[in-house]
Amino acid sequence: MTEYSTPLCRTGEGSCREQWPLMLLGAPLFGAAAVYFVLDSLPSVLLLIASLPLILPCVYFSIGCFLELQQLLGKARITAEGVTVTRPLARPQVIRWADVRQVCICLYNRRMGEIHGHGHPQLVFVLPGAKKNLFDRWKTHDPFQHRRLIAIDCDEALHEAVRTLCPLDITDLRNTPPYR
Repeated sequence: MTEYSTPLCRTGEGSCREQWPLMLLGAPLFGAAAVYFVLDSLPSVLLLIASLPLILPCVYFSIGCFLELQQLLGKARITAEGVTVTRPLARPQVIRWADVRQVCICLYNRRMGEIHGHGHPQLVFVLPGAKKNLFDRWKTHDPFQHRRLIAIDCDEALHEAVRTLCPLDITDLRNTPPYR
């Protein structure tokens, strides 16, 4: 096998990421709200400053929805040279194996505090600058980390393909204390 292509997020049973219609509505909705609050408060600098608690969360959620939508609709191509990730409205991200800090399998949990076995496995390519959360798990759920943590919903076919193409060891973190 010389290459393997897969969507970043799978659909159907075992996937917690079927919220793309919500993200498709959320990005423009929060963006429009931010523009409205800015335009509404333009006549006065004091009013603009007072509107910042409304504007900043709208901008943050709009960008977050857009980035999550890119992740949900993205695809990965894995070769012997590295990984190429393509996302809508973005340039392809080409990652050489030498740039990858770690390749691991961990669990994606939709909600905080889910018990072991209720998340679904993800194959994660950890790049420099990636961060862990307070519970020592990789932040695969954070849309602002998607360019540093390439997380792909994992199944046996993907695991086998990556094992043959990737020169790095694949660490299984699912049974480690942070993921239990």
